[in-house]
Amino acid sequence: MKRVLVGFGFVAILAMPALAFQPWGWVYNNFPWAYDAASGDWYWFNTDDRQWVANMSNGQWARLDNSALSAGWSYHVWPWAYAQSNGAWHWFNQSDRQWVVNMRSGTWSRFGQPQWEPGRSIGPVQLGDTYAAVVAKMGMPDEVREDAEPNGDIIYWIDYDATGLILAIPDTNGDEILNANEVVADLFAFGQAGSSPQWTYRGITFGSSRAAAVAILGPPSIDDPESPWWWSRGTMLHFGNDGLDQIYLFPIARIAR
Repeated sequence: MKRVLVGFGFVAILAMPALAFQPWGWVYNNFPWAYDAASGDWYWFNTDDRQWVANMSNGQWARLDNSALSAGWSYHVWPWAYAQSNGAWHWFNQSDRQWVVNMRSGTWSRFGQPQWEPGRSIGPVQLGDTYAAVVAKMGMPDEVREDAEPNGDIIYWIDYDATGLILAIPDTNGDEILNANEVVADLFAFGQAGSSPQWTYRGITFGSSRAAAVAILGPPSIDDPESPWWWSRGTMLHFGNDGLDQIYLFPIARIAR
């Protein structure tokens, strides 16, 4: 299916706190509490659940509350985590259902499950991420496409087909090479059948009606019947015959080019 991609801009980032807890970077643990250094949020783990982790240095399994990740600092590249307490990498069993609550927002989510937030991120990838950071999180893309704009600028479109994500990265230094330090300027997510992640925000999922989105997000800045825009939320949603089928995220603050 041909995808219509809309909007592009050079960016400044307005950080917004995440609600779901798929940790990336440093986390301080004092089970059942965890502090996410990236967002500044505290989380509480439901102690009735069981999250298993594997110590990659010896292959031994342990429950999270009995592992080296239960206390002190750990560095996360989901689903991996490095525990400072024993100097070993660990792997989270992603089929476990460990629920956590964000103590700032009061929102419950499954530990490790991605959730996009408008104006900043879809899953682990966020506006302003370098290409190197994207590859570290997502692996190599399925396709990288070069697009020359009429003014001579080059944009690289990065496709992750299995997740329904497309990222736009401008060639900021003009060398016509996608460099590791060039950053994501726009994010697109597309509804797909099968096992691709169904990105969601405040109950808005692929297939949701336009009326449902407006009820949650409020009146759009541009009230287009098929493609309403929420400038203050950095979001454009496209609706087809079967409801929401495209999410476009852009930075709320933009620098004029």
